[in-house]
Amino acid sequence: MTAKTSNENNSSPNRVELADLPPIPAKSLYLHVPFCLQKCRYCDFYSVAQASPDQLARFVDAVLREATIWQKFIQSTGTVFQTVFFGGGTPTVLPPDQMSRLLSGLRKRMPIAPDAEWTVEVNPATVDESYCRRLIAEGVNRLSIGAQSFIDNELALLGRIHPAQAVVRTVDAARAAGFDRLSLDLMYAIPGQTLESWQASLTHAVELGVEHLSCYCLTLESGTPLWRMIQNGELAEADEQTQLAYMKLTRAFLAAKGFAAYEISNYAVPGQECRHNLVYWRGQNYIGLGPAAASHISGHRWRNQAALEPYHQAINAHRLPVADSEVLTLQQRIGELAMLMLRTAEGIDCQQFANILGVDPLHIFAGALPELERMGLLAYSNNRIALTETGVCVADSVTANLIRLLD
Repeated sequence: MTAKTSNENNSSPNRVELADLPPIPAKSLYLHVPFCLQKCRYCDFYSVAQASPDQLARFVDAVLREATIWQKFIQSTGTVFQTVFFGGGTPTVLPPDQMSRLLSGLRKRMPIAPDAEWTVEVNPATVDESYCRRLIAEGVNRLSIGAQSFIDNELALLGRIHPAQAVVRTVDAARAAGFDRLSLDLMYAIPGQTLESWQASLTHAVELGVEHLSCYCLTLESGTPLWRMIQNGELAEADEQTQLAYMKLTRAFLAAKGFAAYEISNYAVPGQECRHNLVYWRGQNYIGLGPAAASHISGHRWRNQAALEPYHQAINAHRLPVADSEVLTLQQRIGELAMLMLRTAEGIDCQQFANILGVDPLHIFAGALPELERMGLLAYSNNRIALTETGVCVADSVTANLIRLLD
């Protein structure tokens, strides 16, 4: 991959040449569908609200052309995707016919394993049983439902378009259509939320019988409406101790219900972990399609244009729609892989780490490991370095202590 600045190449401020990428297979395929019915107050992802039918159809055309651009590289590396993930935005804003055209078109252009995990993000009130059946017919076998809360006033504050009861209806529709792998996204530390209301949301989620839960602390992104409300003093932000109390409650409550915390923010019944996200946390390779989507191939990383028109212009010129790119140094890759792996319950698999980067993490981090173990923050066993329960509460600090050794 070559990342050229405007000084190096005036006609191409940022280019990724497929011929220059390491000939290494990718494990996963991500597609960003940048449309939604209404922008949530906390969201800073690239998305377009209330898109026209023509915009949606043009987007599907462009993504399929982008997939075609990738075909020669995909074939040359022997890539067969083990996971596919449609994120957004709200992918199910696409009308059923356009969604079918997109799903079937990708399957024709991309080698996808017969047993691949294929996830589509869904917002409540955007699908019914018929739509879910259409997804299954096209090979989708997992839904990630953006519930966020089961408390209506919390949903209203977040700017969600659905009431809590719509989550129940969506789960019911998905089950009736035949989905046996469902995940719910939930959010804590919402202004005005209490530990009691948070536990009520967790209870509702568990009672729905889903196999996976993603429980995120609300992040106040600069420039979003919710951030401005905090800045103006209209709302109070939860402090670190309060956020920690929410996380501890979540871990204890869900553990008692049979959900293992296999990653700091993700919980699953045994065998129902999200295989796609594990690819990210294990430092493996993935390709992103669509505006604002990110890709990573063996330390080569780039992000697509986060706007529809530049994205379409690049695709029409038969080139990748790259906005920015970089080639990570070995030092950067060591720090990043350690951070990602430590987020998981399995921690840093020393053999896997060495296979990816050619270095032994026990040697690299020898200057910090004994002290972090003595403090009860890390534990080493079975050739893995993992956060303890105490370490999970200060994960960022533990990671920083390791990475500072790389400076």
